[in-house]
Amino acid sequence: MNVYYFSAAAFVGELNNIPLEIIYANFVLLALSTTTFLLEGYFVQLEPSLALKWVMVILFFLTISEIIIFNYRLPWFDVFANPPGW
Repeated sequence: MNVYYFSAAAFVGELNNIPLEIIYANFVLLALSTTTFLLEGYFVQLEPSLALKWVMVILFFLTISEIIIFNYRLPWFDVFANPPGW
């Protein structure tokens, strides 16, 4: 679920402050854990509830917006950099 972590790169830009990036990473970990436990509880049920449907819609639109933004502007992460010689 890198959707949460890459949302700062998509909407804010580069985080130059190391303590801010550590705080943001911990916040992302908390949000990811909460979402995971929420989804786990709902996947056990046979019919998805309204909360699960909203979580899935939000994650879908967040993913689509990141794909569109990163198509035109790459984030600062080394994973997305062009390798030397390309």
